[in-house]
Amino acid sequence: METFLEQLYYGKINPSERPVPDSPDYFSLNREIALETEQWRKRLPETEFKQLERLLDLFDQMISVQAASSYMHGFRDGAKLIVEVSMK
Repeated sequence: METFLEQLYYGKINPSERPVPDSPDYFSLNREIALETEQWRKRLPETEFKQLERLLDLFDQMISVQAASSYMHGFRDGAKLIVEVSMK
């Protein structure tokens, strides 16, 4: 069996592809967003709705960048903690 480090090296582990959170809040919010989006689709002319979709896509991209940054900071903090503990 490959170690975690080997799996990471060979590209078998990709944290950004991990499943969605299993929090009930996540699914509730996701459902609410889908319902609201559908309401806006019905209210707006197609060209304006496309602009709204573009804005929402930009928010999604920003959240992805923020999540990646948080992940990297958390990983670094964890590594620093391990180094500090192993030096004591």
